[in-house]
Amino acid sequence: MIDNFSAESLAKPVAEVAKGATVTLVREFVDRVVTPYFLKKKSRRKIVHGVLRYSRNIELRTRNIPTIAIQGGSFLLDEVYEPLFLVRSNPPERHLVDSYPIQLFAQHRCLAIVDGAGMGKSTLTKFVVRQSIKRLGKIPLLVELRRLRRGQGIMDFIGAEVLGRNGTSSAHDDFIESISEGNYIFMLDGYDEVDPELRAQVSQEVSDLSVRYHFCNFWLTSRPDPVISSLSSFAVFEIDDLTKEQAVSLLRRYDCGKGVANQLIEKIRGLPEVEEFLGNPLLVTLLYKAFDYKAIIPIKRNIFFRQVFDALYQDHDLSKGGGFERRKASNIDIEDLHRVLRWLGMKTFAHGRVQFSQAEFTEAINDSINSSGIQVDGAKLRSDLLSAVPIFVKDGDEVRWSHKAFQDYFASQFLYLDSQAKKRDLIGQLFCSKFASRSENLLRMLAEVDMALVRGECVVPFLEECEVYSEEYSDAEIAVRVLKHAIKVFLVRISGAPVEDPQEWVEQVIQSVRRLGVDHHASHLDMMLLQREKLVIAIAASENVARLRALRRIDPATFVGVKSKVKGGYRFRDLLNGSECEISLVDLDMEAPLTRELLAIVCSLARVQVPSRESIRDIKAAMLRAEDSRGLEGIFRALA
Repeated sequence: MIDNFSAESLAKPVAEVAKGATVTLVREFVDRVVTPYFLKKKSRRKIVHGVLRYSRNIELRTRNIPTIAIQGGSFLLDEVYEPLFLVRSNPPERHLVDSYPIQLFAQHRCLAIVDGAGMGKSTLTKFVVRQSIKRLGKIPLLVELRRLRRGQGIMDFIGAEVLGRNGTSSAHDDFIESISEGNYIFMLDGYDEVDPELRAQVSQEVSDLSVRYHFCNFWLTSRPDPVISSLSSFAVFEIDDLTKEQAVSLLRRYDCGKGVANQLIEKIRGLPEVEEFLGNPLLVTLLYKAFDYKAIIPIKRNIFFRQVFDALYQDHDLSKGGGFERRKASNIDIEDLHRVLRWLGMKTFAHGRVQFSQAEFTEAINDSINSSGIQVDGAKLRSDLLSAVPIFVKDGDEVRWSHKAFQDYFASQFLYLDSQAKKRDLIGQLFCSKFASRSENLLRMLAEVDMALVRGECVVPFLEECEVYSEEYSDAEIAVRVLKHAIKVFLVRISGAPVEDPQEWVEQVIQSVRRLGVDHHASHLDMMLLQREKLVIAIAASENVARLRALRRIDPATFVGVKSKVKGGYRFRDLLNGSECEISLVDLDMEAPLTRELLAIVCSLARVQVPSRESIRDIKAAMLRAEDSRGLEGIFRALA
């Protein structure tokens, strides 16, 4: 009878394998969420068995998070997860994710979580998957996008994961039909880690799926990428920085009673320079590992990662005594290993890959050994990188970087130490509009060791394109010229639509901007409603915005922002010509408070910063000092 049809009746072979919490948790989820949902499906038994097996697998896969902070390499996610806030500036929203985010999904069917390296995007994704199972929410379909291969779409991947490769066509059809009816949440993690050759296909499929399965929720994570902005149905959020209290809480959870956290927390109190690190979950982890190895707090990211690498090589573990060091099968010297990893980092970064088959990983290591000129056994080094010096981790049958930030670090070190005559050309290629967002973290680390080089190849050429590499302009004029190079600004009057209903007026703005010659599908719109005036300020970003967004992190001393706060109260309708218009920034009164406020709004909407007259003067002086320094180095070499 149907009434007796349950996960328990199907799961006996599976339950014998699964243990403890997994069995109880998944069984309840399947009995109360999955089974009732499939009662009327012809292939219900096969589908429910597949979802049961799949739910058990993803519960196990998300139970632990990898970490280099402790010996053993992983924590139970439920024990160390520090609740994170998702934020967006327009319209202002802030959501604490400390359980299944019902309210967030009620407000936004499709979410894109876009933030930089180490902010916890994958950890947050795993947490939401687990909460969906625990809280008996929607059926989560977890896809780590880096696992997709040529010829395999997202739905192909999900079908194989849930039904297995031997699923019948009727079961497959019933499963797809069930997705069309809703009750699923697509959890798509790591768009930025997709093979570059597959990204256009994947982004198109994400867009198509979000339209086709309009009763389902979608959750997509990525580092900043222009493609995300083109997904018009997705609300884009960032992860808010950890507070000091959250960072301290995280350190104590990592500590496992060793006492290192208390020493570290005491030293942090007197060092405001490390506040930036404390906002980033990955850097908090690395700070703990670095301090555990050597009781010194590194101030720069490149020093940070070098100290962590040294700690991994020495395998310093206080629980085993200060003299313990894991034997390296390859017997490779620490500096030789660093050199091989620099080549490996750059080669894999250039190919846009962070995860590899066993054969690909072996080939990449052998290729890097040959390029570096280091004499070492490739097979033994491969073993070391997975155990003795765990820069890489196993992921099922494949191998991946333990974190993409390590790939960025070693690639940046390659550019600084090994690229020689090709250095400037390589930096220029990485900073082009196509790759700027993906290269941001790498270039940021490189800038810490050679800011003059990065400014010479990235910052100065960009400012010259904007025609502001001069001291003759005011701050407002510089901001206008820089923004004009990357952004179009529109002003639209809302008519016949209640401002309280965003769906109504957003569509009106899209149609208005389209009439003004901008295809919102090719150039994503960001909007801000001025409710009292019933006006919307909308911006359309060009391909140059990717470089401008990257520069605010690569060189924050130069890109300092507009010296104005958004206060409101100005009559923006005075700028409007008709019911809709494109605002010509260069024609504005540069001294007017209204102009400064508009520029501040545009910078906020576009998530960019602009240089000031003073910062441009400083950069020119710094570049001259760098040139003088290089000249002196040449003289010293000649004398030697």
